[in-house]
Amino acid sequence: MTPKTCSYGCVYCQVGRTIKKSIKRETFSQPEVIFEKVEEHLKRLDKENYPDYLTFVSNGEPTLDINLGKSIMLLKQFGLPVAVITNASLLFNESVREDLFQADWVSLKMDAGDNDTWQEVNRPVHGLDFEKLTESKNLFASEFKGILCTETMLVDGVNDFSDNFINVAQQVKNLNPVKAYLSIPTRPPAGFSVKAPDPEKLNQAWQIFSNMN
Repeated sequence: MTPKTCSYGCVYCQVGRTIKKSIKRETFSQPEVIFEKVEEHLKRLDKENYPDYLTFVSNGEPTLDINLGKSIMLLKQFGLPVAVITNASLLFNESVREDLFQADWVSLKMDAGDNDTWQEVNRPVHGLDFEKLTESKNLFASEFKGILCTETMLVDGVNDFSDNFINVAQQVKNLNPVKAYLSIPTRPPAGFSVKAPDPEKLNQAWQIFSNMN
């Protein structure tokens, strides 16, 4: 199994610590193998248990796989919509945007509304720029024809303060997603001290997001 490779080392990551930080696209999987494995699995299911989506959630960041676009197109042969959950850090790369345009549903990570908070919660690899990241998200959202969603993971004492709620909510509003999800860490995270915000903070975040969007 390939060690977890990602452009982020998020404090809350429930896949574990990032072994290799990178923004270089590489070959991590063969589209034909993915197709065959999915086909085998679907054949074992009856129609009542068929999935609503075929979703790319890799051991790291899925857009780092240079074959992502081809894999998406192959899976569409099953007649099921294809989803990709991405941290959105590589959207400055035109080839990444083109690959994601093939998907039917895309979720973008939106944890931080400023550079300092982004560095603390997502711990990006050297070479990424927060302002460029924000611009590339806006560009992707303006061109994507599928269903766009966002996800914001809230961590106690890290990004659970009102200014961040307001800034992220404004950035989400600019993207105009179909849904904006607020999440909390539930499975064992990468950082041992990570925990969910208290209910009052969660309610505040919900109120701000609801009023903004």
